[in-house]
Amino acid sequence: MDENKSYRTHPLFRVEQDNHHIITIQPLSAAAPEQLDMIGYLTQFVDLVTFILEREDTVGVVYTCPIQDEKIEYAQLFRQFSSSRSSPSDLFELTSKVLRWETFKKPIVSLFTNNCTAIALATMLWSNYRIASEKLQFGFPESRYGLFTAFGATIYLPALIGTENALSLLTQNKPVSGEEAHQLGLINELAQKPDDCLSLAKNWILHPPSIDANQHTKQMDELGPEAILAIQKKARGLYPGTNAVIELLQKKQLSTPFEAAEQEANLYLHVLKRPEPLSMVRTLHYGVQLAKSPKSISHFEDYSLKKIGILGAGMMGSGIAYEAARAGIEVALKDVTISQAQRGKAYAKQVCEKSLALEAMTASQGEQLLARIKPTEQVSDLNGSDCIIEAVFEDFHLKANVTQESLPYLSENGFFATNTTSLPITELAKASTEPKSFIGMHFF
Repeated sequence: MDENKSYRTHPLFRVEQDNHHIITIQPLSAAAPEQLDMIGYLTQFVDLVTFILEREDTVGVVYTCPIQDEKIEYAQLFRQFSSSRSSPSDLFELTSKVLRWETFKKPIVSLFTNNCTAIALATMLWSNYRIASEKLQFGFPESRYGLFTAFGATIYLPALIGTENALSLLTQNKPVSGEEAHQLGLINELAQKPDDCLSLAKNWILHPPSIDANQHTKQMDELGPEAILAIQKKARGLYPGTNAVIELLQKKQLSTPFEAAEQEANLYLHVLKRPEPLSMVRTLHYGVQLAKSPKSISHFEDYSLKKIGILGAGMMGSGIAYEAARAGIEVALKDVTISQAQRGKAYAKQVCEKSLALEAMTASQGEQLLARIKPTEQVSDLNGSDCIIEAVFEDFHLKANVTQESLPYLSENGFFATNTTSLPITELAKASTEPKSFIGMHFF
């Protein structure tokens, strides 16, 4: 039975050596010092592993994820990489150090003890062999916010699971299970119990195949145009991180590993400094979190909508009108003709009749709800709206025209919302005299 002993004191990591000269590294429970940013913290880890690999008596290294927190602190990430302290050269230097690990030809195993995503997952790709339990999940969720994962992810992942699989995993925000990760080649071995991972790792180190110094940076399979077009069709060029991943995977086929690392570092900081990811994180991540706990938004508690205007009485507009009226809000439902607007209100009547049949609503409640919806063809009936929601066809000129026509009827401090699903909100807002009060609003 191996007897672990203290190997080297480190302020951030617990390091132990067994009598086979296998070194295990675990992050200490205390968080990394605040004065260290992500690159600074991971540089401490990489330098420690490099020091251990350089020792002649080291047989192999086993490490658990150096980043313990499963949650991604996006605000901290933006602060760190927008500061003057962080530059592409810092990230490039970090990744270059990791690339040199392969020259030592000593086995390195990473152990997954928790769900692993984003930068944390990137750090686990640095090893030669990866062991996890079946119940864990893996992925790159930041792609949904217009970001992408660097730290060697675009270099190591294609070599492990194939270029097209890497493109999908890096850009589609689709987590994979332990079994799926094993089938892909992301995970080399699945442990039945988490406690078995360390013994499996040491067994592999003591009986390893030959360590290929280029296994992580071998020639990739070509990235087919069909795969690129499929991703581009979904992203429509609106996700800077997705655009960057496609560019990096295409360039990597013609680049050395160190050239690829430099390109990745440059694009990573470029994407982080773009306005789109910051806005998407603020709305889709932090905004959703706040919406789940509305009491935390104390300064909005006294605000209420009394009247809204809806432009377009189609399926979406009529659905919004029904929900607003059900919430007790007065609704002006406008379309180009009164008959079209009345058809929109008729939808609300049908829903009320179904609810009445299911005894989910009384006749009186249905009558009161319908009384709140006023179908109209006159734009002046929008007057005094606290919010005007545009739900017309996906056409720039049409949306611009109805925006300009209806804006004068907003109440003081009112706001305008577009229900677009495909057009850039920033471009649509140019039709408004108050673009700061122009937002996107979706209903599900």
